[in-house]
Amino acid sequence: MCLWAISALLAGCASAPAVPVTGVGHARTIELANYAVSPPPGTDWVVEVKQEAGAVTFERRKVWITGRVLGATTITVMQNEAVGEQPVVDEEAEANRFRDNEETIMRQEGVAKGLYELYDVERGITTLDGMKLYTLRYKQSVRQGAMQPSYVIEATLYVYFPPDFKEHRRFYVFHISDGKEKFSMATVDTRQIEPVIRSFRLREPTR
Repeated sequence: MCLWAISALLAGCASAPAVPVTGVGHARTIELANYAVSPPPGTDWVVEVKQEAGAVTFERRKVWITGRVLGATTITVMQNEAVGEQPVVDEEAEANRFRDNEETIMRQEGVAKGLYELYDVERGITTLDGMKLYTLRYKQSVRQGAMQPSYVIEATLYVYFPPDFKEHRRFYVFHISDGKEKFSMATVDTRQIEPVIRSFRLREPTR
């Protein structure tokens, strides 16, 4: 999750086929097989839906008045399933397993390979509109060549277990990565994901 977010930032937003969210702002609903969400407020987001993967991504570039791209914000919602076939009895253990895996991937595939620095890693639990969310917050610093800009990224991952988790073994992950050129006047705000989380609804019947 974290490596492709950096790739999107450095590329100035994703180049995969996507659909601009125009003229509808946050009123439009994106429906997948088992859940639905609304885009973040604003009409300048680009949305990519992957029905088979149960994932949707919203991306927005930070464009200066000169047209220069100073960074990007990427918000992703994705469906996951508990690993193994044993009955699930402890959602916190499952949340820790998922967060452990994400942090391990970042350290092995990102930090160890010199792609970025990882710091201020913090785990917690928060509640948003009655949803209990297990969080993983962190920051990254991306350095390119001598003549290329450096980037700073703030990110938060949220893991949510719906009421039917033990029955269907499905849980949901929300992730925001907000980055900018290190010395630019662009700002970062990971709270942009909160309207998306609030809009989340399970669809019935699930499958």
